[in-house]
Amino acid sequence: MMLTQPTKLNTSSINIELKSLLIALTIIFFVNTPLSFVKSQRLTSVEQQTSLIHKAIDARQLSVKKAIDIAQLDIIKNGQLSTNEFNNFTHLFLADQKVITTIELRMPRGDIPGCKASGQHNTAQQFSGFHQQTNYQPKSQKIDFYQPICLADNFYAFLYIQIDLYQLLDLTSNNTSVVNYEGQVLGTTDTSLQTGNLFANQYQTFWRELSISDKQNGMVEYDSSAIVYSKIKMFDGKPAYLIQRIASQDLIPSYVYFVVVLIALVIGITIYLYQLRREKEFLSSISYHDQLSGLYNRHYLNKLEQSAEIDSHYLCCLFDIDNFKVINDTYGHDIGDQIIKRVAATIKSRTRPVDYCFRVGGEEFLVLLRTDDNKENALNICQRIRHTISDLEQQPNVTVSCGAHPMDYSLTETMKKADEKLYTAKNNGKNCVVF
Repeated sequence: MMLTQPTKLNTSSINIELKSLLIALTIIFFVNTPLSFVKSQRLTSVEQQTSLIHKAIDARQLSVKKAIDIAQLDIIKNGQLSTNEFNNFTHLFLADQKVITTIELRMPRGDIPGCKASGQHNTAQQFSGFHQQTNYQPKSQKIDFYQPICLADNFYAFLYIQIDLYQLLDLTSNNTSVVNYEGQVLGTTDTSLQTGNLFANQYQTFWRELSISDKQNGMVEYDSSAIVYSKIKMFDGKPAYLIQRIASQDLIPSYVYFVVVLIALVIGITIYLYQLRREKEFLSSISYHDQLSGLYNRHYLNKLEQSAEIDSHYLCCLFDIDNFKVINDTYGHDIGDQIIKRVAATIKSRTRPVDYCFRVGGEEFLVLLRTDDNKENALNICQRIRHTISDLEQQPNVTVSCGAHPMDYSLTETMKKADEKLYTAKNNGKNCVVF
């Protein structure tokens, strides 16, 4: 009855799959490292872009501050009102830029924040508590700025400057916003936000992290997006945040992950197929090789005979260990197995890559030697094998007999002829080659 071992094969197949899966996961892990680097580089790039936007806003706000200072100087010169100088300045300045849309002098009235309309308010002392005021109007993208102008001890008027908030911020990068410390969006290019609304309404987690941060600039990651922020000061000294929001697909495009997974799968499948092929080769090696000697077995001999690769250019040689039964009975089967391995190793070492070596019985070996029409060389190989085995100093010392016959018939018939020659060698005193 033939016994099979399906459990071993199944376990081996499972091991191949587990190894392939492990390799695929390892590839994903190691590929994720450069992806993290790409993500870090992208965030660094956004931080640099935010810094440039910050500097550009500061530059425009500096021009607003200078305009306010110059306007005040032109109103009062040498202790005297100089409305002509002021009017000339405003005319030239407004024509040269777009950030400031209006510069004018205004008398106190009720629509000025913190000021009551009254013709009696005409001393600087009465306006001593009224400093410059800024009224932000994000929805209309305007800023109203008021600065009281006093001459000696007399209040003269308010310097009123209207600033175009859109032009002041000039946000051209996508998903960029300026938010004041109260959380009101002053300007934005982020389609998920609206000017005038609260930033926290849309991004509560981000706003909470911003509110507790004491850093001048930094980055906050949450869920599928991140923000890069920088604290800025508006021209009137009020703090605000410059924020750039980055979606995860902008940090690392989704297709990159798809490509990574695809590469990992391809490599994993390739390794799996390679391991499977090696497993098949190993199983083939087991099925075609004698486990004890390592030589080919009768299964491979049958396959070789069916393929018709063995022709008349081969010499069929049968080797048999002399007195092997006596050795087995005397020394035991373990020593017998060691002798079979020793003889097989000698046969393998004395033959060439074009030759075939088989173990076809307990102590019987078949060697098919390529002759190329020179049988003497093949017979010399047989003699070398015989001499080498008999000259080995390992105990117990053994000899072999050999019967050889040209491949003039089929492989099966030629083996019968070689077996007859082997029988003759045994009868001739053993340890010889009969051709």
